[in-house]
Amino acid sequence: MRSFFLIGISALCAISLSAQEGVSKFTMQMGAGFTTGVGHSGKDLDLGWNISGGAGMNFNEHVSALINISEQTMGTPVAVPGFLSVAGGHMQVFSTTLDPVVHLGRGAHADFYVTGGAGMFRRSFSPAFTELLRSDYSVIKPGYDAGLGLAFGAPWHGKLYAEARYVHIFDNNRFFTNYIPVSFGFRW
Repeated sequence: MRSFFLIGISALCAISLSAQEGVSKFTMQMGAGFTTGVGHSGKDLDLGWNISGGAGMNFNEHVSALINISEQTMGTPVAVPGFLSVAGGHMQVFSTTLDPVVHLGRGAHADFYVTGGAGMFRRSFSPAFTELLRSDYSVIKPGYDAGLGLAFGAPWHGKLYAEARYVHIFDNNRFFTNYIPVSFGFRW
């Protein structure tokens, strides 16, 4: 019985190792793109830009997890009245999230994937974002993201990707922060 158990464990280990031959244990990504507000945030914010990077682990061919760090900047078209002596402004969001990724076609030249996770978001406003603020204002809040992506094979060990996420920052009722960053980059 003991021999049968050891043979079974050895076979499972061999299958597991052979299934992971083409997948590196570690993964990284870097990208940049544009960001647009959604809903109430879309009314108050202009189109902006984003930059992001992440590192993590591939657990197998289909599941990985990344710690992502990103920066979003969006302007505001709303001018603050003249008594504050500013015209225009912007909102900036710095975030760190833990994002599991499910790859639906990793072995193919095109890898469609689903991602989403949660983390902390530091949102900063310039003085012009609201009439009530006379200096920079920032707050740290929890939030989540969910998105879809498509990665294409590259001639070196990695893939070019395009990804869109929906981001929601939990807030009080005064400021709703929802946006969609669309990023293009390279994934190892």
